[in-house]
Amino acid sequence: MVLKFTNAMCFRFLLLSLINILVLQNASATLFFTEQFNYSANGTLGSSTALGNTNWSGNNSVITVIDTAALSAPSGFVATAGRGCAVANNAATSSIKYTGLTNWTGVASAQGNILYASFLLNVQALPSADGNIIVGIHNAVKGDTQNSLNLNLSSTGQLGIQKKAGGVTNVVGTPFSSPGTHLVVTRYTFSGVTGKDEVALWVDPSSTSYGAASELAPGASTTNGVNAGVTLNYFNVVAQATASFGNASFFIDEIRLGTTWADVTPSSGAVQSSVSIITQALLTSQGMILRGSNGPSSSIYQVLASTNLTLALSNWPSIAARSFDSVGHFDSTNPVTAGLKQ
Repeated sequence: MVLKFTNAMCFRFLLLSLINILVLQNASATLFFTEQFNYSANGTLGSSTALGNTNWSGNNSVITVIDTAALSAPSGFVATAGRGCAVANNAATSSIKYTGLTNWTGVASAQGNILYASFLLNVQALPSADGNIIVGIHNAVKGDTQNSLNLNLSSTGQLGIQKKAGGVTNVVGTPFSSPGTHLVVTRYTFSGVTGKDEVALWVDPSSTSYGAASELAPGASTTNGVNAGVTLNYFNVVAQATASFGNASFFIDEIRLGTTWADVTPSSGAVQSSVSIITQALLTSQGMILRGSNGPSSSIYQVLASTNLTLALSNWPSIAARSFDSVGHFDSTNPVTAGLKQ
């Protein structure tokens, strides 16, 4: 929908309103690995003898492949397959247990390089204390804060991101406070600047972003800590037993490692678009206010603007990216510049 507004401020403001991000484009990408735990039998994850598995290093009995850990994908995500990985409560031992996925190329430490990882996570029991590491990414099998990137599960069900030697930054909310399967996506960005590499985390990103050429804003991110300085080529699953952190049990499945968001968030093609309806348009001192309905619940939309009605839509810049509410309504205030020619 293209709308034209004129008034005493003497400008022409053209809007293509509320374009749902549902036409998904592929970017230049590398999908290093997809782990669906589709092995011949149940058994210890790191055991090549039991599973015919040479992808993982570190044979620990509390980290196993079992049928009951197979998780279902969220609506709109590509279908799952195979078994799953169960990480049992490790309180009976005094040492951290960890197994690393090693059979993938990895991403070198160079300015501009990015690694994405995604997986399905279902927490069976929360840790007794905060800071419990469940996943780490590094250049070796690690289960502690020496990983270049750690994901930490809190005692209240929060998930947080941690860079090496840095603090934990949690995603808002407690999605893991009760059993249920969640899609988790993480990113490591090499900056080329000392101490400025970034780690980022998403929990249950909108299905409208699956397979998209670029991602939405992360739920948590930080640059605090020490840069990796190494090729990231190990994905470590951790069963932590250190008394000061507590321990947890969880299922993990459908691990994907790649260089773009689209690599690790494949769409099933089941997400459907809808035609949004503008019911009110107001020009105020705060900007152009657009209100309406009929959007996909809690999904993302863009507002595009141009001063040239004949310009191809592909060349219209986005001036806002916001979310519909739970019933598909929207309320978008878009700043405008006074003094533009009509």
